[in-house]
Amino acid sequence: MISGVEGPPYERLKRLGLLGSAKRRLRGYAVRIYKILNTKEKVVKPHTPLIKFPDRQSTPKLKIQESLQARVPPLHGSAIPLSVGSKQPVLENISPISRVQGVPDTSELVRTLPQKYRRKTMSDEEMEFIQRGGPE
Repeated sequence: MISGVEGPPYERLKRLGLLGSAKRRLRGYAVRIYKILNTKEKVVKPHTPLIKFPDRQSTPKLKIQESLQARVPPLHGSAIPLSVGSKQPVLENISPISRVQGVPDTSELVRTLPQKYRRKTMSDEEMEFIQRGGPE
């Protein structure tokens, strides 16, 4: 008999054959409570965020027209020289400072990329295969 346990609940468990499982369950609860009471308190370190996002609520939103005007420089102030005999502008003679500041040209980006990040060159056979839409 379990010490300190008497009465109808004990008798009912004994009749149903659940006394052993009840002991195991009680022992499991006791072990959990013992572990909880004997664990040392863990100090929680303050969270330091690794990424900081801009405060979007306090910054004023620009209207679409204002943002477009801020990005596009005026064209009437600078004239692009044309090469003799062609209608295309000569951009080699223009200093880099006079060019539009902002996003660099795609070809300039490709030249500065390391080889492992560049697009792989395609053979003529691959291009023809793609153009005709697959195998014949």
